[in-house]
Amino acid sequence: MTDPTYSFDPALSANLDKLRVELGDTIINQGKGVKPGGANLSNEELGYWLTASASETNVILGAAVRACDALARMWAPAHDLTSGPESESFSQTADRWSKEATRLRARINGEIIRTALVWPP
Repeated sequence: MTDPTYSFDPALSANLDKLRVELGDTIINQGKGVKPGGANLSNEELGYWLTASASETNVILGAAVRACDALARMWAPAHDLTSGPESESFSQTADRWSKEATRLRARINGEIIRTALVWPP
């Protein structure tokens, strides 16, 4: 098994880079990724979602929806933590990713509706 790879080109020359921007996962290998524990999504994960979305009207948004759904599942088992006056609500992170998937689906549906209509008639 090969190790996962991680990259980001700010020139946005590839769909993988555009997908990272859409997900806010652009700071690589500094513990500031979008996964629980601060890991980044791997190039292989992003590539999988891009391939799965290849037949969709907007490949990037379709892949972003898949990634957000996966992130919601990754964060779902995380528990809220409280230590004295400090607390972190990790369960809200799963909800946030789920809502982001819903928002992106609405963007995709809006694009499909706009491209299907010709105005003025």
